[in-house]
This record gives sequence, structure tokens and C-alpha cells, in this order.
Amino acid sequence: MGRERVKTISLGDSERIKLDRTGALIDKKFTQYLVPTILMSMALQLGTIVDGIICAQFIGTDALAAINLCAPVLLAFGAIYSILGVGGSTVVSTCLGQRDKEKADRVFTLGLFLLLFIGSLITVFGLFASPVVAHFIAAGSPLEDLVYKYVCIYFFGAPAFFLVPGLAYYVRADGNPVVSALILIIANVVNLSCDVIYIIAFGLGIQGAALASVTGYIGGFFVSLAYFFGKKRTLRFKAPGKDMFSFLQEILTTGLPSALNSVLMFVKMYVLNIVALKTLGTIGATVIALCNNCLSFAAIFVGGAAQTMLPLMALLNGENDNKGVIFTLKKAVKIVLEASVVMLIVYELFTTSVAMCFGVTPDDTSLITVSRLAIHLFGLSLPFFGINYLLMCFYQATGKKMLAVVATVAQGVLFIVPLVIILSTVFPTNGIGIWISFIIAEILTMLTVYIVARSVASKEGINSIWLLKESNEYKELDLSMYAKKELASEVSQNIVEFCKENGVSNYVSTVAGMAAEEMAVNTINCGYEDRRKKKDQQTIDINVKVLSDEVVMRIRDDGKLYNPLEFVEGKEEDITDNIIIVKKIASDVEYERTMGMNNLIVKFNKTGGER
Repeated sequence: MGRERVKTISLGDSERIKLDRTGALIDKKFTQYLVPTILMSMALQLGTIVDGIICAQFIGTDALAAINLCAPVLLAFGAIYSILGVGGSTVVSTCLGQRDKEKADRVFTLGLFLLLFIGSLITVFGLFASPVVAHFIAAGSPLEDLVYKYVCIYFFGAPAFFLVPGLAYYVRADGNPVVSALILIIANVVNLSCDVIYIIAFGLGIQGAALASVTGYIGGFFVSLAYFFGKKRTLRFKAPGKDMFSFLQEILTTGLPSALNSVLMFVKMYVLNIVALKTLGTIGATVIALCNNCLSFAAIFVGGAAQTMLPLMALLNGENDNKGVIFTLKKAVKIVLEASVVMLIVYELFTTSVAMCFGVTPDDTSLITVSRLAIHLFGLSLPFFGINYLLMCFYQATGKKMLAVVATVAQGVLFIVPLVIILSTVFPTNGIGIWISFIIAEILTMLTVYIVARSVASKEGINSIWLLKESNEYKELDLSMYAKKELASEVSQNIVEFCKENGVSNYVSTVAGMAAEEMAVNTINCGYEDRRKKKDQQTIDINVKVLSDEVVMRIRDDGKLYNPLEFVEGKEEDITDNIIIVKKIASDVEYERTMGMNNLIVKFNKTGGER
């Protein structure tokens, strides 16, 4: 239907540029969010990993096994802050993409309140139920006392464990990825420091490890206060009002895949621990803990790349920017595969060193033999794990909730649980059946998601498993231009021609082109005024949609905060005059600053005449 129009133009004798949408702006924004998100992921994972390493080194491998047995409780905690934090922040990003700031504020407020309220309820529950929970997850093993000492402290710190990571997700959605990462980094730096103090200096043992985690997250909360009092915060507290339950439903359904991932991991870890204890005794529990920590470490990079795309893709999906969604997906796939392969190489080549990091010594022949075998086989599952986790995040961000749930359930329990139970019996020697199950389960998960996605795509008449629908309600022109003023007039000419070709009156076509030129020049002058030496590396995305009754133009850039609708004293008269002209000729002009990007929306009546 001619959705895109590409034209090559000449600039002087030497320079030629293709006026087509590129992924440069999205790529740069993804990269900007990647490192902070990986640091967030690292901070979330490192708490348990560090506790395990320090406990293994200074208390013994029984402490490592006990912390691993507590994993179901920690995953249950993760399910709660995921459904309200990841789910709520994804809804917020979508609202910002739809330019519904009021709803974004209400969802933000509701999410944080629920995190604090539920965390407080869990603390009260833990005061009475800790012994029962410890007996259940330890399955009557000799590790039950260590499990109780660890888990009762975690129940006490539940409000901090829920509120701090949940808040970090909202801060990231608000366009402050560095602050969101800093909250969790500080929490874990404090945790690590207190591990040394509580376990080594004070001799508190495994209780000291749990108490250090609580102390760290309380420290993270105080760091988050800088966000609440910062000038860059755009999300505000606003009562949810009468729509509270509809907002809650949207948060829960959006966050369900992330929460379900934690819940199903709870089930998976419980089954793995029981099967490993039955097959190999305490050695089995220790090696499961080792594999779990290897997965957690890999998830820092693999999951970090997948998580990076969540807020950005939700924002773009809210704007119906399918091309931007695909640009984001391609970048995420590339990084996930690279991270998975690197981790695979590390686990295959440095197997013994990895095992020794978690307190396994070469002198313990039985334990080192099983550990090496487990790490070798488990490592082979990582590339498939990365792709499956990416698929879950993609479908979650784009609102395909059923497929996100399918990916989560398939990866969580559908295959791994029966495979572990069956293959551990068929191949019990050194637990080889358990370790093979990881690879087979991930491959079957990937095939299942592909088959279901193809089936859904076929029913909806879509050719791609990504299920991004192309609209027949408008014609679209997508352009990218370098932040160079001499290109603005050429962009304007292309917009004028495109509008005329699609039934827009000559007057509206002309003013749309003029508006694009004027606002692009203003963006370069004001948004990039302190980056003049780098303008060849900056791009501005311009999108024009011709609908049945109007023309909608979006101009997006990642320059400094610049709202052209607010007149800035000290600016040149031609800048303010151009803004006045555009506001007069357009039917509506809107501005939003979302995820560190300026978004200007200019609308024109399609058949308007000269006024």
C-alpha cells in the first residue's frame, strides 16, 4: 500500500543522503539504557550470588545449599515486585507513548503504594509462618535450621525488597536509567560491605548474610529519595481515583509474564532441589545451587539486554511505531546472542574455576566431578535461554500477553519439570539426566513459542511471528535526517510531495512541509546547541501519517530538554516567530519529553484551506 517513500537527493557535488528512516536514534537510545539496565540486573542478581559465595567460603557449602533452598521464597518476592514494578512501569511507558501523562501518574502512584502495602503484609506473615515455610522448602533435610535462620530475616525486610527494585523500574521508565541503576548498585554495595561485617567480623553466620541484604536495600531506598526530590522527575503522585481497579487490572495483566516467570521458577527450583537431593543427596543440592548461580550470572547480561527493550519498546508500541519496535528488537537479539555465546564459552573453558568460585574444592572428588559435568551441560542451554527470555519480554512489551504467558510457562515448568523427573531416573549417574534436561527444555520452549506464534499470525492474517499489524487507515512517510540545517529544506520538499500524492490539499501539504522545516531547524539550534561539533552524529526522526481527516507529524530527537511550545527568553526572534507561525497554521501542537527524547506532535486538517 506504499507505506514508505524513499528518495535520494543531492547536496552539492560530493554529499548524498538517503531520506529513509534509520535505526540510529533508537540504537543510540537502546545503548544509553543498556549499561544501566545491565547494572540493574547485576544488582538484582548479585545479592544472592554474593551471599552464596561468601557463605560458601566462610561458613561452608551447606550454607550455599541452604541459601539455594531459600530460592523459592526469594522468587516469590521477585514475582510480587515484578508484577507491580515491571508491569506497572511498562504500562507507564505505554501511556507516555500514547501521550496520556495523567494516567501514567496514576499508575505510578498505585504501583508504589501496592508494593509498600503488600511488603508490610508479608512481614507480618513472616513473623508467624517462618518455621513452617522453612520446614516446607527444606523438605525435612538437615539444612532446615540454616534455611529458617536465613528466611526469617528476609520476611522482616520484605517492604524494602519490594519497594526498592519496583521503584527502580519506574525511575527507568521515567527516563532516568542511570538513577535506577544507582539505586540497586548502592543497595548491593552496602549489602556486600555488610556481608563482610556481619558474617566475618560479627560472626552472625547465615543470618548475617540475610541481614546484610536487608540493610543494603534500606540503603537503596534512601538513595531513591534523590529521585523524589530531583528536578528531572516527570512522574508525579496522583490518586488513582475511580479508575483504580481498571488500572490495577492493566498492571497485573501486563506484569503477569514477569511475575509468572518468578512463580514458575519457584516451582522449578523446588522440584529441582527435591530431585537433586533424592538422586545425589546434599551434593545434588549444592550443584543445583551452583547451576542456579551460573544462570543468575548469565541473566545479568542476557536478561539485561532483554529488559533494556521493555520500556523503550512499550513506548514505541504505544506510539504505533512498528518500525521503531523492529529496530529495538534487532538490537536486543544481537546483544542477547553475543552475551549468551560469551557466557557459554566461559562456562565451557573455565568449568573448574567457576565451580571453585562457589566453594567447590578439587580435593572433594565427587563434588568437583558432578559440578564440572553440570556446568558443561548447563552452559549449552544458555543461547536458547536467552532467545526464549527475549521472546517473553518482546510479547510482554507489545501487548501480546497470551504469547508472553506461553513463553513463560513453557520455559518455567512445562518441559523442565517432567524432563527432570523422568531423565533423572533414566540417567541417574552423576545426575546427568538432570543436567541434560536444561538443554532439551529450552529447545522445546523455543519451538513451542514459534508454533503458537505462527498459528496466531495465521489466524490474524499476519505474515510475521512478531504479530505487528500494519494499519490500512493511513499512509505513512518515515524519515531520518542528520542534525544539519541544510537538510531541513529537502525534508520539507519530500513531505510536501508525499502529502500531495495522498490526497492532501496543496495548502496543507505546503504548511506541513514548512512546519517540519521550521521545527527541525529550531530543534537543531536549541536542542543541540551545546553539541555543535557532533551534529553529524545526531539524527532527528520525522514521521508523517496521512489519515482520513488529518495529517499527523511527529518529530523526535534525543537532544537536551527542549519544549518549543514554551518560549525561552534570550532566544533569537526567528526561532520564536517560527513557533508562533506553526501554532497558528496547525490544528493542534503537543509536546512530550519521554525516556530522554523530545517528541513534538503537529496536526493539520487534511482538507483545510488557506486561512
